Amino acid sequence: PLERGLLLVIDYGYPAPDLYAPTRGSTLRAYHRHRVHADPFVAVGRQDLTAHVDLSAVERAAVAAGLRPIRRTRQAEYLASLGLGELLVGLQSGADASLESYLAARAAVVRMLDPWATGGFAVLEFGRGLTAAPAANDRSR
Repeated sequence: PLERGLLLVIDYGYPAPDLYAPTRGSTLRAYHRHRVHADPFVAVGRQDLTAHVDLSAVERAAVAAGLRPIRRTRQAEYLASLGLGELLVGLQSGADASLESYLAARAAVVRMLDPWATGGFAVLEFGRGLTAAPAANDRSR
């Protein structure tokens, strides 16, 4: 068991009331050619299947294991709080800076922050044995 430290959980998911809302439908999702749909039989063998995580269940399990919830957010906000924007700005002025490398990095950042792409991942942070909650922008963790 984790005696002291942080547990970071990143996945597609929603709190139980949102995940199981009658209007939401199945938690199973299929991804084919960068498009999401709910039919796992459309492109058998040529698509990715996933199920959204019940974040409420993850939080209950973590607390039952003695972990303290620190924060719940989305990947875009989490990465921004860690200084992703400043890192990108820094790439413009480094010794090996080039327009091509900057544009590639910027495109990657846009994908990580896009709420319809990976920026929509849920981020849960838990801790145990910490004297104080880490600051959102503390990179020394």
